[in-house]
This record gives sequence, C-alpha cells and structure tokens, in this order.
Amino acid sequence: MLVIHWLVLSSPDGTFTVDRPRLPGQEKPGLGLLNPAIALLKALSRELSVDGVLDVPDHFHTALFYSRAFRYLDPEAEGRFLAIARDLSGIPLALASDTIREGCLVDRKTGASISWPTAEQVLALRGPLRRFLRSPTYREARNRALADHRFVVNWDLYRENLALRARP
Repeated sequence: MLVIHWLVLSSPDGTFTVDRPRLPGQEKPGLGLLNPAIALLKALSRELSVDGVLDVPDHFHTALFYSRAFRYLDPEAEGRFLAIARDLSGIPLALASDTIREGCLVDRKTGASISWPTAEQVLALRGPLRRFLRSPTYREARNRALADHRFVVNWDLYRENLALRARP
C-alpha cells in the first residue's frame, strides 16, 4: 500500500470566500486539484506495484472528497460514513463538518454523541483488496450499516460550543 500521511492541496496566497468558506482544519483554501492528485496517486501506485492507496481522513469533508475514489476498508465504517453523508446532505459542507468536529453529531436511536472515527479509507487498484471491496460480503455489511444508522445534529450543543469558542 501507498500510505498518505498528509496531503495538502491548498493555495498559499488564496483567501476564503462566502462561496468557498474555511473547512475545519484548513489554513488556506483548496486548489480544486483532488481529482488530478488521485490520478497521480493511481499512476504512482501502479508504478510501485502496490495494491492500493491508504488514507485516514481527519474530517468528514476530507472523507467525503476522497469518497469519489476511496472506500473505507471496514464495511461497517463505510456504511456509517454513507449514513452520515445521507443524513447531513441538506447542511452546507463546512457547517456539517464543523458540527461533527464539535462533537454534535448524535445517533438518532440512542441519543449518543458520535465522534469522528479514525478509520482507513483505501483506493483499491488490484489484488485481494480490490476483490474484497467489490465482494457481496462487503456490500451486504456496508448496506446493513447504512440502513441501521441514522444521525442528527444536536444544534443546541453546537450553539453552546460556538459560544464557548467565541469567548476570549
């Protein structure tokens, strides 16, 4: 596996705008080069003869961007991620990602706060890894997790956290 420890695709002299606000963890706005970067990672992986690329996304928005080509290695994590994406789809991305970072994502059934999971996303290029991510076993486990999870944002807690962040 080719492992991504840190990948920054940001504009050093760029500024955030209303249309492209700061996402959690960003210091500068992105360049919009993720698709070419993924193509480069694929080419490099083929050249190195590895089965895939591994990343551990640190934020929801990062996982969402990578999900164009990457899947969580654990099908339960993939289903949970897809459920989060489904349930937060009507919320602007910067806000959705910030609510998760603030610990305000809640399991609708239990009311328990959900922290952002530390789990591996992979871009499978060949071999057993690719077969596993395409297998009926993986799909069934992912789909079960997707169906079993429902999430909501605890907006009261989010407002409280914002107020605490705003204090000097």
